[in-house]
Amino acid sequence: MLQARLAALPQATPAPRESAAWACCAALLLAEEPRAQGGRQARELGLLVNAIGDRVLRLAPPLTVSESEIHEGTKLLAQAIAQA
Repeated sequence: MLQARLAALPQATPAPRESAAWACCAALLLAEEPRAQGGRQARELGLLVNAIGDRVLRLAPPLTVSESEIHEGTKLLAQAIAQA
Protein backbone atom coordinates (compact mmCIF):
# COMPACT_ATOMS: atom_id res chain seq x y z
CA MET A 1 0.00 0.00 0.00
CA LEU A 2 2.74 2.48 0.93
CA GLN A 3 4.71 1.77 -2.23
CA ALA A 4 1.61 2.30 -4.40
CA ARG A 5 0.83 5.64 -2.69
CA LEU A 6 4.43 6.82 -3.08
CA ALA A 7 4.50 5.75 -6.72
CA ALA A 8 1.44 7.96 -7.32
CA LEU A 9 3.23 11.05 -5.91
CA PRO A 10 5.21 11.85 -9.09
CA GLN A 11 1.90 12.31 -10.88
CA ALA A 12 0.49 14.49 -8.10
CA THR A 13 3.49 16.78 -7.52
CA PRO A 14 6.33 17.88 -9.80
CA ALA A 15 9.24 17.18 -7.44
CA PRO A 16 9.33 13.38 -6.81
CA ARG A 17 11.19 11.35 -9.44
CA GLU A 18 10.93 7.80 -8.12
CA SER A 19 10.18 5.83 -5.00
CA ALA A 20 11.07 2.51 -3.44
CA ALA A 21 9.68 0.61 -0.49
CA TRP A 22 10.98 -2.32 1.53
CA ALA A 23 9.40 -4.20 4.42
CA CYS A 24 9.19 -1.32 6.91
CA CYS A 25 11.00 1.52 5.12
CA ALA A 26 10.44 3.62 2.03
CA ALA A 27 12.44 6.25 0.19
CA LEU A 28 11.49 9.00 -2.19
CA LEU A 29 14.05 10.43 -4.64
CA LEU A 30 13.30 14.09 -5.36
CA ALA A 31 13.97 15.83 -8.66
CA GLU A 32 15.42 18.96 -7.12
CA GLU A 33 17.77 19.55 -4.19
CA PRO A 34 15.78 22.35 -2.54
CA ARG A 35 12.75 20.07 -2.39
CA ALA A 36 14.57 17.97 0.20
CA GLN A 37 13.50 20.73 2.55
CA GLY A 38 10.18 18.96 2.27
CA GLY A 39 11.40 16.86 5.21
CA ARG A 40 11.38 19.90 7.47
CA GLN A 41 8.02 21.01 6.08
CA ALA A 42 6.61 17.50 6.63
CA ARG A 43 7.65 17.63 10.29
CA GLU A 44 5.85 20.95 10.65
CA LEU A 45 2.72 19.21 9.32
CA GLY A 46 3.16 16.38 11.85
CA LEU A 47 4.76 13.76 9.59
CA LEU A 48 8.19 12.43 10.60
CA VAL A 49 10.55 11.78 7.69
CA ASN A 50 14.34 11.81 7.37
CA ALA A 51 16.16 13.83 4.71
CA ILE A 52 18.95 11.54 3.53
CA GLY A 53 21.48 13.34 1.37
CA ASP A 54 20.37 16.17 -0.87
CA ARG A 55 17.40 14.62 -2.65
CA VAL A 56 16.11 11.61 -0.71
CA LEU A 57 13.39 11.47 1.93
CA ARG A 58 13.20 8.28 4.02
CA LEU A 59 10.00 7.10 5.67
CA ALA A 60 9.85 4.38 8.31
CA PRO A 61 6.26 3.88 9.43
CA PRO A 62 5.49 1.43 12.24
CA LEU A 63 4.62 -2.11 11.23
CA THR A 64 1.14 -1.50 12.63
CA VAL A 65 0.42 1.42 10.25
CA SER A 66 -3.13 1.33 8.88
CA GLU A 67 -4.23 1.94 5.32
CA SER A 68 -5.92 5.19 6.34
CA GLU A 69 -2.71 6.36 8.07
CA ILE A 70 -0.73 5.63 4.89
CA HIS A 71 -3.26 7.60 2.87
CA GLU A 72 -3.09 10.56 5.26
CA GLY A 73 0.71 10.39 5.52
CA THR A 74 1.28 10.42 1.76
CA LYS A 75 -1.22 13.26 1.43
CA LEU A 76 0.79 15.26 3.99
CA LEU A 77 4.04 14.34 2.25
CA ALA A 78 2.76 15.62 -1.10
CA GLN A 79 1.64 18.82 0.59
CA ALA A 80 5.03 19.26 2.29
CA ILE A 81 6.95 18.76 -0.95
CA ALA A 82 4.71 21.22 -2.78
CA GLN A 83 5.26 23.84 -0.05
CA ALA A 84 9.04 23.37 0.17
